[in-house]
Amino acid sequence: MKTTDPTMERLLSERNERGEIPLNPYSKWDGAHWVLTMLAEIDYPPGDMSLAPLRDRVYGWLLSDARCQALSRRVDKQSPVRWCASIEGNAIWYSLKLGLADNRIDALVERLLAIQWPDGGWNCDVDGMGNTSSFHETIVPMRALALYAKVKGDARVRASVERSAEVFLSRSLFRRRRDGGVIDHSFVKIHFPCYWHYDFLFGLKVMSEAGFLSDPRCADALDLLEECTGIHYGRIAGLWHADLNVTASTPDALLALVLEQLQQEEATKSGRNINDMNRYPG
Repeated sequence: MKTTDPTMERLLSERNERGEIPLNPYSKWDGAHWVLTMLAEIDYPPGDMSLAPLRDRVYGWLLSDARCQALSRRVDKQSPVRWCASIEGNAIWYSLKLGLADNRIDALVERLLAIQWPDGGWNCDVDGMGNTSSFHETIVPMRALALYAKVKGDARVRASVERSAEVFLSRSLFRRRRDGGVIDHSFVKIHFPCYWHYDFLFGLKVMSEAGFLSDPRCADALDLLEECTGIHYGRIAGLWHADLNVTASTPDALLALVLEQLQQEEATKSGRNINDMNRYPG
């Protein structure tokens, strides 16, 4: 598939004659894993099987004996298991979003379900002593499992998504439960791309995708969105509305308007490619 979008073309420009990017799939930020993540994030058209060699490089790595054995060692030594679940999460999500999924993603889904923490999320901090899931490591698996459950109609996976949503909803997407303070000040800034990190806008986006944006516990984050973007929204007669000569009747419609405007603004500022945007560091 030929694209005329300069960002998409640049992301795919390092492919060789076999359609592969000759780097470790996880090489930041130009390995196959990250290229596919960003293509899905910027709505690359689904169904382009010329991307299959990139997908196969990622699956070969994630399902390799070495990685499976590494996880088995963690399972034997840790409870709950500390693992970078966002990696499998992104792979599941972009495989579905780009129309590249085959039955190998089922193994990745089962892996996530098997190591989900009691509070509903995941955590990769091998030196950590706590029992609370990480926002960073939970948001991407939640996004992936929500899409998988929707596509497959899988009630068991949907139940897992509902558990992971509570990690965020019980904290209003960015607040500590004990005192209502901001968990991490990076959470209340807007970034793009987020890659595997968390911020409240990414949280709102995933809540929308997963069907939780109407939960009243998203209200603080929606109000913060107004403050951070400088676009004025309000609730009048039950309607969300924006100062864009458009009326949004639901929080989901509101978020779509903001994301569209931010994407346009970032594209204008970047001029050439997504790597010029305000992104998280590695």
